[in-house]
Order: sequence, then structure tokens, then C-alpha cells
Amino acid sequence: MKKKVLALILSITACLGVATGYNPYVYAESTTEEVINGEYGCLKYAQIDDTNIIIKGYTSIPESGTIEIPETINSIPVTSIGSAAFEMSSKLKSITLPDTITSIASGAFYNSGITSIVIPKGVTKIEHGTFEMARLNSVVFNENLKEIDNFAFDWCPLKELNLPDGIEKIGNNAFSNTHIESIVIPESVTYLSPSAFIGCYNLKFITLPENLIEVYSYSSFTSCSNEDKVVLKGYKDSKCFDFAKENGIKFMYIDDGIEYMLGDYDGNTEIDAADASAILTTFSLLQTGNENKLTDSQKKACDIDGDGIINAADASTVLAYYSYSQTGGESIFEAFLD
Repeated sequence: MKKKVLALILSITACLGVATGYNPYVYAESTTEEVINGEYGCLKYAQIDDTNIIIKGYTSIPESGTIEIPETINSIPVTSIGSAAFEMSSKLKSITLPDTITSIASGAFYNSGITSIVIPKGVTKIEHGTFEMARLNSVVFNENLKEIDNFAFDWCPLKELNLPDGIEKIGNNAFSNTHIESIVIPESVTYLSPSAFIGCYNLKFITLPENLIEVYSYSSFTSCSNEDKVVLKGYKDSKCFDFAKENGIKFMYIDDGIEYMLGDYDGNTEIDAADASAILTTFSLLQTGNENKLTDSQKKACDIDGDGIINAADASTVLAYYSYSQTGGESIFEAFLD
């Protein structure tokens, strides 16, 4: 019950446009152990010991809007980008991080102007609010990444997201209010926050791993304006398939690399009279000896009963489902077939 209440509160918050994420003051470092002890070009840095330098901020942003973080300063490795180091830096458009970097602290690029980032291979966790409200439209993750913390990319204009195999945890509002259209959650993910993708109004296609389908998994994608058009992708008779049937969520099969929706001839994720007509036309053409020009996806989508033959019965079933859905039926096609 507590999880449901939390998901509901977060959903309402996202709909009202209330900022619940990173607060620059919360992440301002108060420790007295680290002191800014030098400048390198336009960068401010702190030497922690003989093997670690943290980039703490900047004196100015070059006119080009581009900054390249060095691997070393005074022969000492640069290993971290400090908390709020580049927050609110609207003039910063591009930054290159060396592979010596193992940590990017909370709020490091909060509300900055960067449009793309490559996460260095030594970084295993994206911290709380690291890129929140940044202008990011492209992010390249490394293969060693294990966790994306709360609000990490909240309100970034990301359209594409390729999560690496090996990632295990995606936190609260990690990608909320982004422009992501499709997402594949890797099999390695064991925790997906119920609010991870809240407010992703363009999100349509979701592929979930087998080990993740729990009662709250789908709530991770709530508060989407096109929620009724969301499509889950997975394998037949999988937990994902069962979850879709039980919850009335459209399902797209993945079969030997071929993706299709049963009954959806034209691939628009809707099953209607046009699909029934197309299947019947296909049957007629096959009966008169015409060449079968269907794609592999269409062949699988048209063969409703799975007997390897496309015939009038398949078209009739699709038409019956269309009539059912038009008169208020809410079950997805597979549940209707049962």
C-alpha cells in the first residue's frame, strides 16, 4: 500500500509540474576537508591527496562553450567532478571527460547547457540529480554502469535511451519528464523505481526483463499522456506476456528477432477493420496463386491461430475483435482469444 501511495503522489506531482528533484543548496558541499587549491585554465580544482584531484567548478566558460577535462593536473589524476561543479552553467554546451574520472557527484551538471555526454568507463553510478534539467539530448553510458540514482536525468530532453547490459538499479524519477519514445530495460535490472519514467509523454514501446515483472513494475511508466497506447514487448508465454494480458496492456511479440503484434497487419499498434480486410485480401491472393509478398512480421501477425496458414478464419477473428473493442471491450487481443 505504501508503494502505491508513493507512486500516486509522484504521479500527481509530475502532472502539476511541481519540482521535486535536485535543489542546488541541498547538494552544496559543506565539508571543510576539501579546499579549492588551484586553477587550471578555466577550471577550479581541489587536490585531495597524491592520487586524486576533484574538479570543483570553473572561473569562466570559453566562448566556444566547450570544455575538455584533463586526465591529470600537475601529474596527479583527475578522478572526480565535484558536486554542483557546473550547475546553472547555461553557456556550457559540450564537455569531454577522461577515463580517469570515476565519480560525477550529485548535481554536477544541474540545469546546465550541455547537450551530450559520454560517461567514462570508470563511473559505475550516476548520482542523485547529476544531470537534472540539463539540455541533454544524447547520453552514452559505459558498460560498467550499475546504478542510475534518483532524478539523475529528470527533465532532460532525451529522445533516445540505450541502457547498458549490466545495469542493476534505476532510481526514483531517474528519467521522468524526458522525451523518450522507446525503452528496453536490460535483463540485469533488479530494481526499477515506480516513478522512474513518470511524465514521459512520448513513451510508447517498453521491453521489460523477465525477472522484473512485479505488481508495481508497470507503475514505473504511469502519468504518460498516451498511457492507453503503451505497448509492452516480450516473448510469448513469458511473465511479461502474462502481465500484459492481466492488465489490458497491448503486447508486441519478439520472436527470433522479429517483432509483431498479433492481428496488426499494418503495424500501427491498432487492431481494426483495415487489418481484417488486409488479411482477407492476402488470403484471396494466396488462393489464386499470387506471390506472397508479406514481410516476416506480417506473416506472423496475420496467422492468428498459429497453424502456419493465413485464411478467412484469421480475418474473421480480427474482425470479431474489432467489433468487440468498438462496443466497449477492454481486453487485449490475446485475452479476447482465450
